[in-house]
Amino acid sequence: AHVHCGKPGVNGPVAFSLAPGEEDNSEEISIMGTITDDDITETDCGMTVLDLYYSIYLAEAYVNVHSTENPSGEIRGSYMGIEVTAFPLSGEMQVPPLDTDVIGMAM
Repeated sequence: AHVHCGKPGVNGPVAFSLAPGEEDNSEEISIMGTITDDDITETDCGMTVLDLYYSIYLAEAYVNVHSTENPSGEIRGSYMGIEVTAFPLSGEMQVPPLDTDVIGMAM
C-alpha cells in the first residue's frame, strides 16, 4: 500500500509507502505507523509531511492498495472533504476502474 500523488482519475507516482511489499491473504489488514519527511520518496505533492497532508486534504494524493492479482492497484481512494479523517477505498477509483469485491477504508 502506498500514498500516491495524483487527483481522482489520474495515476501518479508513489509519495511514500504505507506497508512493506509482503503477501497477506487475510480478509482484513490494518496498517499503522508514523512517517517523517525522510520517508517521502516523491516530491510531486510536497517535500514535507505537512505538504503531503495538504495534498491529501485537497484530493491531490490518494491511497492505493496493491494485490497479487492487481499489482498496479486493487483498491484506491481519495479524501472526499468529509468531516472525519477517513475515506473509502474501492476498485471503482482505480484508473482504469477495476471490478473487485475488495473494499477498504483509509484513516
